Amino acid sequence: LKDEGKNAVEEKIDTIRYGIESEIVTLIKGLIDNDDPRFSNELYALFYQTKSVAVREKIIEYFTKEKCCGCTACVHICPTKCIEMKEDKEGFLYPATDNEKCINCRKCEEVCPIDNIINDNTETNTFVGYNKDEIIRKNSSSGGIFSLVAEWVLSQNGVVFGAAFDENFEVCHIAVETKEELSKLCGSKYVQSRLDNTYPFVKKYLENDRKVLFTGTGCQVAGLKKFLNKDY
Repeated sequence: LKDEGKNAVEEKIDTIRYGIESEIVTLIKGLIDNDDPRFSNELYALFYQTKSVAVREKIIEYFTKEKCCGCTACVHICPTKCIEMKEDKEGFLYPATDNEKCINCRKCEEVCPIDNIINDNTETNTFVGYNKDEIIRKNSSSGGIFSLVAEWVLSQNGVVFGAAFDENFEVCHIAVETKEELSKLCGSKYVQSRLDNTYPFVKKYLENDRKVLFTGTGCQVAGLKKFLNKDY
């Protein structure tokens, strides 16, 4: 960030609080372009005060880039379906809100794993292991443990969710119910996966008393847990 004096920072805060629509939109655009996180509190307060659609849209864009992990929990918890995932210019998926449909219920905030990080410093049990099947281990990224756990879940009439390549060689989460399909989920994919309707499908299977194994990034798992909001 450019080194600014106290007066310059205070001027930006005054613009956020008292400026006209065009001034605020221009300021927020500059903050986004410069990845400037210093005015989060002021913009958060403004979001719930302003009636300007243009200002609200820019504030959402600001926080989307600043904090969002793209988990889709907000998309599926929204009662009016006013949120959808859209690609940015680099191809990453972020939520976009239709402000005319938004009823300010704030459920999207309640379910956000980034806004609701839980750190209770609890010690957890840690296990180390690997698959004894050398062929599976060679075709895996982390010792082939996933295959062992997944096969057990399937043997219990469960469902396994994981990242796979589709026909366009894009990565998306899919559900598999047979051992023969597990190979699609093996191996790491170092790009963002499309979750689409994975969270609602996981919930549906759990409500039908089926075991579910979900594999994904830490933030995807956290988003799913916040969306489910209970243990099954």
